Amino acid sequence: MSNEFEQMLARLRAEFIDICIDKLDFVDTAVTHFSKDKGRRGENYLDVQREIHSIKGSAGTHGFNSISIIAHRLEDYVESKRRLSANDWQEVQKFVDAIRDIIESREELDEAGIEKVLNALPKGAYSTIETKEGKKVTLLLVMQKNFQRKLICISSDLI
Repeated sequence: MSNEFEQMLARLRAEFIDICIDKLDFVDTAVTHFSKDKGRRGENYLDVQREIHSIKGSAGTHGFNSISIIAHRLEDYVESKRRLSANDWQEVQKFVDAIRDIIESREELDEAGIEKVLNALPKGAYSTIETKEGKKVTLLLVMQKNFQRKLICISSDLI
């Protein structure tokens, strides 16, 4: 890869980190309000779900597979609850804190690190993932807005 392309990827990763921290700040505030029964739970709850889903979807693209896994587990935890109590929201905060620790360190966890974090997180009704070998699947790749355009622009400059 060219140096210019690597620099572009580094800039995109830095942008993702900044955006992710902003999203986590919003989620932190909402979770604090929810755990104290304050705020507009309905509207803010959907916003929290969107932010977590956005983080989950973008993290792997930028080299943070562990964040995608943790965010997925968070979505499963929330889905497994009928209505989140104040205590459940404190448990949600543990997921958010784990994501924040990784993103602020700017370093992806190795397999042992991911396993350690996952074992420390609260368990919902869906706490295991089953995989099957050799199954062919079709994937839809969804990227952060303008990500593909930026990659194409920098790539075309290299030709």
